[in-house]
Amino acid sequence: DFLLVNYPVFNIPAASEYVDFLTKSQNGQLPAFYREYPNAARLNEAISSQRVSSPLLQRYYSMTPYALGSNVVKYSAQPVSCTTGAALHDDGVGPLPTNPHYLRKAMIASLAHAPSCFLFMVQRRTDPNTMPIEDATVLWDERRAPFVTVALVEIPAQRFDSTQQDTFCENLSYTPWHALPEQRPLGFVNRIRRVVYDAISSLRHRLNGAPRQEPTGNEHFPGSPTW
Repeated sequence: DFLLVNYPVFNIPAASEYVDFLTKSQNGQLPAFYREYPNAARLNEAISSQRVSSPLLQRYYSMTPYALGSNVVKYSAQPVSCTTGAALHDDGVGPLPTNPHYLRKAMIASLAHAPSCFLFMVQRRTDPNTMPIEDATVLWDERRAPFVTVALVEIPAQRFDSTQQDTFCENLSYTPWHALPEQRPLGFVNRIRRVVYDAISSLRHRLNGAPRQEPTGNEHFPGSPTW
């Protein structure tokens, strides 16, 4: 599974600080954490200040590194026009809607009429000294390690908001550790994800009274595209 976020770096540099961050989050002590780790505060402010009008207009990043055979890479997905290939960007202009589901509604409206396309890109690490594996807060310089397009991902025009689809989605489990050994996740963030994502999935399925199972690829719902 490729798990991507619309920001290029993580906001916590080490496992011990991540534990401290979660502990203080639960205890209402985040201001104290950010005083101790000002760089984390700056990154968190930059991430939270982003204005998003549609998930289909965001550039996404893996944040964390992965193996690709003998290489170490990061991933990114850039939205593009399905007809011209031109890069698309979210201008973030104007006030954001107050409806808490506005991002979902934006995707419903967009995909009802046309497909969405993304370039899937790989950034190969070229300098271990300036492109660390363990510290995901460090931005890998694209001038020294440019992203290379390896695929075009097309999301067909469709309806995806039926009750059956919502239930199907709720019972899926995503983890970057759904990968071959040659493409295994690297770094402390991904090692934590391996444990946390599995625990969350187990809890969610238990609360939902649903079995944990993988999709077959043959699922079909009213309004969804025919593959």
